[in-house]
Amino acid sequence: DKSTIVTLPVGASPRWAAMRSDGARIYVLSHDAGTVTIINGLLPQDAIVPGGTISVGAGAEFLYYDSRRNRLYVPNPTNATVGIFDASTDGLTRLATIDLKAAIPGGGAAPCPASGCVPVSVAALPDGTRAYIASYYLDTTSANCQQTSCVQVQVTVVDSLTNQVTKAIPLPEVSASPVANCAAARFRISAATAIDSSRVYVSSCDASGVWSINTSGDTYFATIPAPGSAYSPTLLNISAAAQHGTDTTYS
Repeated sequence: DKSTIVTLPVGASPRWAAMRSDGARIYVLSHDAGTVTIINGLLPQDAIVPGGTISVGAGAEFLYYDSRRNRLYVPNPTNATVGIFDASTDGLTRLATIDLKAAIPGGGAAPCPASGCVPVSVAALPDGTRAYIASYYLDTTSANCQQTSCVQVQVTVVDSLTNQVTKAIPLPEVSASPVANCAAARFRISAATAIDSSRVYVSSCDASGVWSINTSGDTYFATIPAPGSAYSPTLLNISAAAQHGTDTTYS
């Protein structure tokens, strides 16, 4: 009948909720309190589990659940970190904290500059091997970005077995969008994975497109154009088409 069953206290400014794959637990992230509240979803009436408020750090904005590894990923834009938690128990044991300003273990520059960046999205491969953190920062230092700020997006690859960073993938730098109000968008960028684990897709409001990453080697693959936020797509006039075997070339 769409009536309210129960109202539960979950801390100031709840921002996000995710359900465990078995339906037994619901996780609610509080931004101001920096906590995750755990709700038992199997009781006749939903209730917070005993001791079910876990600190994840003030300023956390997002929460992602990996059903294959039974883990929670909590990006925190205030300090450019991502917490990884074991969701198999109600204690939500912290397995690792990914610092995007730190050098990559085993060699490699930090994914983000020392001034920090904004992690907003995490996508885990269905095969359980890796997770991908999408983050960005504003750049005014490169030759093409001195008049207008550019948005530099990077994807940080995390080994799901060791919970360590293995690689940083910089995506094409784009000018900050002057028309789509991307700076005010909740998801300036966002990541998702292909069901066969072959691709990671990162949408970008500023780029008016979606970047594709080939997970075989974890390399940038292509840019897929998409309309800018709240604006019609650019129209293309096709004047000719030529067939070459199974391929068609359009002019």
